Amino acid sequence: MFYCDSQTTVRAIERRASRSPAMMHLLRTLTLAACRFHFDYRCSHIAGADNTAADLLSRFGDCQQFRALSPRADASPTPPAAVPLPTAADDA
Repeated sequence: MFYCDSQTTVRAIERRASRSPAMMHLLRTLTLAACRFHFDYRCSHIAGADNTAADLLSRFGDCQQFRALSPRADASPTPPAAVPLPTAADDA
């Protein structure tokens, strides 16, 4: 189960469709991984008010307040794995 504070993203994941080419690329990548590794996934909306720590980082970059709320979080962020996005050449 994924939790996300963006209703647009939740809808795209649940429908497995989006008008955004970049989002469709990510959805296809996730779907292929789910097929390959035999797992299913769902996404549920979580309000920003209920997701305070993540909201602080994503909207405000307030690391000091984040650290106060999440003292056990890693001191250094873990970068996400790179997923190459489609280019205009991919459409040709």
